[in-house]
Amino acid sequence: MSSHTQGEYSKPWTTRGTSHIGRGLSAVRKLVFECSSQLCALHDEANTAGTSQDGLQMRKNLFSCSRACVGACEAAKNAMVPHLRQEGGDFTRQASYFICCASEMVKEMRRCETLENSFPLGERAINAEQITQIEEMLDTLENLITVHFNTAGSSPAERVAPRPRRLANCRISCACTKLKTSYA
Repeated sequence: MSSHTQGEYSKPWTTRGTSHIGRGLSAVRKLVFECSSQLCALHDEANTAGTSQDGLQMRKNLFSCSRACVGACEAAKNAMVPHLRQEGGDFTRQASYFICCASEMVKEMRRCETLENSFPLGERAINAEQITQIEEMLDTLENLITVHFNTAGSSPAERVAPRPRRLANCRISCACTKLKTSYA
């Protein structure tokens, strides 16, 4: 099993509640880093599926990596939500990193699920519930951030502006140039 899975925040007793809320943005930074580390560990384990190194132990490692990924995402989300009102660049950067990491985690888990379907071996390490759980966390956080930044500086009675639609000719590679943030 990869050394990435032994992170401080992947332990079950640290991810259940909101124990990281009072620690500030430094805890958010550490938790987002933990999510990234868990994603790397999941990717490393998934790369052995269907190879000569594939076996029951690898699938157990994949299972524990996927659980650690979900736990790290849950802990990061719980630590991030109380800081939504802070509009500093550091929080925005950490929220952006977390959203990207969680999105990649969903992609990686789907890839693992496909590999497990292609190369069945014992019980499944990745299940649809885990993927759904991370997608729901991601949607919740994206919605909270969108509502916060669309209503910041306006009265609550005003209507939240809808998201602008992407033009048909817009490419993903040019999306960053259209952002009006300092780090895009």
